[in-house]
Amino acid sequence: MTSAFSFLVRIGLLFTAVSLFAASGFSQSATILKIKGDGATVLLPNGVSEAAVENKAYPFGAKIQTGPRAEIFLEAASGAIATIKQNSEVTIESTAENPTLSLNRGSLVSQLDQKKLAGKEYRVRAGTGVAAAKGTTYTVTVSGTTYNVITMNGTVQVRPVGAPAGSGISIGAGGISVNGGTAQPLATAVSNGSVTAAQVAEAASIAVAAVAVVASGAAGAANATTAAAELTATMATVVNQAPAAVAQVTASAAAAAPSRAADIVTAAVSAAAASGNAATLTSVAQQATQGAAQGAASTTTTAAAAAQVAKDVATAAATAAATAAPAQAAAIASTVSQAAATGATQGAVSNGQNATAVGTTVAANAAQGAANGATAGVTAAPVASGGGAAAAASVATTVASNAATGAATGSASAGATITSTTTIASSAATGASAGTNNAVTVAAPTVAVPVGVAPAAPAITPITPPSTPIVSPN
Repeated sequence: MTSAFSFLVRIGLLFTAVSLFAASGFSQSATILKIKGDGATVLLPNGVSEAAVENKAYPFGAKIQTGPRAEIFLEAASGAIATIKQNSEVTIESTAENPTLSLNRGSLVSQLDQKKLAGKEYRVRAGTGVAAAKGTTYTVTVSGTTYNVITMNGTVQVRPVGAPAGSGISIGAGGISVNGGTAQPLATAVSNGSVTAAQVAEAASIAVAAVAVVASGAAGAANATTAAAELTATMATVVNQAPAAVAQVTASAAAAAPSRAADIVTAAVSAAAASGNAATLTSVAQQATQGAAQGAASTTTTAAAAAQVAKDVATAAATAAATAAPAQAAAIASTVSQAAATGATQGAVSNGQNATAVGTTVAANAAQGAANGATAGVTAAPVASGGGAAAAASVATTVASNAATGAATGSASAGATITSTTTIASSAATGASAGTNNAVTVAAPTVAVPVGVAPAAPAITPITPPSTPIVSPN
């Protein structure tokens, strides 16, 4: 099959069914709720172009355009928030009956409240197709008259422009359709050449990052809780249907919404844990932790901020993994601490910080977070039952040692010179003790200064603007 992605535009379109808004009717305008960055303009129906303005309503027929540094959150209709990504153009063309946005180029992300939509069908036109959802998350890519739809959560209906509602095909989570053709699993589409793994990773990154930004409160605090639930669902689809994309997706989402980095990791690791496969859990924990730590740390400007990222992400990953597989707690502590230290150091360096200046602090925090998370829950039962303190101490001591060694190795692999491991060892012991609710006092382990550590793999490249050229559909 000739790849439907040849010379494609990367145009991501995401729909998310969440209960975001209180009930009210449809209006004949769309309101810009928030603008991130600069360079966004609106071409009004009368031909006048003006800078986009927050909290301003724009009439149907207006074209919203974003540059390479701008992103807009638009209340397209009552019950629908659309995120217009960088390098995009969207026309507001809607009636009160069926609110519609036309995606001319770029990426669009929509979050829907079906109760407030009250049975109306929210639509996005892209090329010759219409993608409509009643409570889903999906991405659409368009080039000329070629388009594809990848579903991230729920079910998506795809039909030609002008076809009646209910016609066309339905695509479930983890599925793809090219030009309205038969839906197929992502893995199948990659193997038969319908789409490349890199293109799946990019589409998923756009989708999850957009949800993460809304979950961080960009569209209002009232929307964050429900968007966070959708974040869990979309990450589960990535883990289950596109596992090779986990690192890039978590890096992209955490870079876009650093305050949600721990939630992103928790969602990924929890989805992997549900598989019941130890190898899958370890692999996803490593990739998600390193990706999220790198993405969030790339937004920091101080060693303390990068270290906090490492701690938060390591705690989240180790807690989720060890809770699901307590017998693997020690191994998890090693994997997670190393991944968090590597990722956070790489992220800090990418934003101009010095590896050695941040390395030890990052490693200490990664060790503390991983030791805390891996010990918590694993030791709670024996401590609570009485007479189990010795067992708890044994687990906590091993976890602390593994976490300290892993974190020191992680920062070293990212280019940091670790001259002393005392701080790292002490932090790991503190974290392990805290994981037992301080029922056990853990001594600082002996950790050797890393020597001859192999360099980590190159830092992950997060997806922010679409990475392929933008071409308007015919």
